[in-house]
Amino acid sequence: MSRSALTSAALLVVVLLSAGLASAPAPAAADFIKLRRQYVPREAVWFNGREGDLEKHAIRRDGQLCITATDLLRHVGGTMVWGPGNNWVEVHRGDNTLRLIPGSRQVLLNGQSHQLLAPAARIAGNTWIPAANVCHLLGIAANWNADEQRLYVTYKP
Repeated sequence: MSRSALTSAALLVVVLLSAGLASAPAPAAADFIKLRRQYVPREAVWFNGREGDLEKHAIRRDGQLCITATDLLRHVGGTMVWGPGNNWVEVHRGDNTLRLIPGSRQVLLNGQSHQLLAPAARIAGNTWIPAANVCHLLGIAANWNADEQRLYVTYKP
């Protein structure tokens, strides 16, 4: 088929589709379901009354709003240390040290064992944490507004 014939055929298909005289093929059904995380379409975390400037959009895991530990610490202050082979991550803020183990709900806060509502996770080189849960453990106020679907974090720098 010549180039002009292909162009004419393509133009005819566009005209028929726009006129509603032909239908586009239905999209193929997904052959998998994302079980690991659910994307949150807008910034859902506010810090001290201002929308959070998150480098990675928040996700939902096990019903909890999760953000990267880096994003949390960039806003509330603190440091992060990775253990050998990335087997654990320590978050340091003030007098608190929180040791997270990716894939586990168990954490150590100043040597005392606690359970997270959703496990910490290493995804694409980032450590994802349940934001409200970790804030509470670090002594930071975090309040979920179900109507707005937002987490409001209040802290003293």
